[in-house]
Amino acid sequence: KRPLGSPHPSLDGEIGRRAKTDALLKEVTYRSAYLPIVRGMVPDFLSLFDVADAELVTGQRDVTTIAPQALYMMNSPVVLQQAETVANHLLGDSRLADDAARIDYVFRLMLGHSPDAEQRADVLAFVSSYEATLPSKLKPAERQLETWTSVCQSLFASAEFRYVY
Repeated sequence: KRPLGSPHPSLDGEIGRRAKTDALLKEVTYRSAYLPIVRGMVPDFLSLFDVADAELVTGQRDVTTIAPQALYMMNSPVVLQQAETVANHLLGDSRLADDAARIDYVFRLMLGHSPDAEQRADVLAFVSSYEATLPSKLKPAERQLETWTSVCQSLFASAEFRYVY
């Protein structure tokens, strides 16, 4: 992993007429506040999240919450894949033996704090009711993975995850 604040590895220290921009068109697979933005090459999905206009000097980002942001987080294959990756991690960690421990861990991992009592109760209720709605033909491990993937995707889609206050 790159150190926090380090430049994008594809940039050779120069932006301008001789810049090598091919690498900027590749899909980025990590969350970063340090993505290079070049005029005319702003990734499409960033328009959903109020990316600053690359043509202007901008001192502060607009803060809005609009429906397409939540829809992107609910329907994006990338978000679903990441939710499943986190769910696999939760279920594969022997230190997280029960649902309450998984809830505490995933909140700290994704939101940076432990859940309050109401959040913990809501997620526990969701886990038990969601798992009960899944087809009986699924194996218990598949049911559990599907349930925890949904929990993780819900946290990714939350306004608290999308914005740093």
